[in-house]
Amino acid sequence: MKTIMWMLAVGAVLLATVSGSVAQTDSVPAAAAPDTPASTERVATTDNVRRAVFATDVVEREPIDELKSLTADANRICFFTEIVDFEGGSITHRWIYGGETAAEVTFDIGGPRWRVYSSKNLTPDRTGTWTVEIVDGSGKTVDKAEFVYSEKEESAPGQEEAEPETGTEG
Repeated sequence: MKTIMWMLAVGAVLLATVSGSVAQTDSVPAAAAPDTPASTERVATTDNVRRAVFATDVVEREPIDELKSLTADANRICFFTEIVDFEGGSITHRWIYGGETAAEVTFDIGGPRWRVYSSKNLTPDRTGTWTVEIVDGSGKTVDKAEFVYSEKEESAPGQEEAEPETGTEG
């Protein structure tokens, strides 16, 4: 009888050991998970970009004008973007000149309608076409806009510059 009890005890231990191994093996995934988590960044579309415009300034979260070109007598330009239905995502304004990235400004989108802008100080030695790409958090270019920065306009010889307007009528 002792032998039977001893055999039952050994069998129970072996069974528990084998069952534990099987359970442990079943809980291990077939392919090991990567060390880095999968990207949780939202992907934007052009539908998320309601407006994307260049302006001389932004006041109370609205561009004061819309520009397609600018002369070198101005030294600053703003890029305004209105983003909709992308709360919790992020976008970047990527400023490009001569095929090279000149600046990047990233914004976290905090609501269902979010207005952001970045600005760039310009110098006369960087005239030509500038591009700003709107890039989402996954690195995808969602939209882009261009403006031309041209040399300062000079008056013809003998021609005087016009007096600036004061905004009053006489």
